[in-house]
Amino acid sequence: MEDNAPAEKPAKRKSKAAEPPPEPERPFEEALRELEQLAVQMERGDLTLDQAVAAYERGIGLSRLCKKRLDEAEAKIQQITREAGLKDFLPEGSDE
Repeated sequence: MEDNAPAEKPAKRKSKAAEPPPEPERPFEEALRELEQLAVQMERGDLTLDQAVAAYERGIGLSRLCKKRLDEAEAKIQQITREAGLKDFLPEGSDE
């Protein structure tokens, strides 16, 4: 018997180029310093297009790492505050 069913299409894979590789664990201050240096290099405008794209990709990874570290620090402060029976910590400038 002949099978007339259409052949299954291979599953589409997400492009790895769309998302930068995860940053290795490193101190917040070190990651922030490198992120600032990348920003200065890019603002000067003396990078080639390929260098600028690579710097941007690296910066995204560093930015994510810094945000993760800040979120972790905020959560820890909130936990310490609750355990001490104090009013919840609200970041400066929040309206809550």
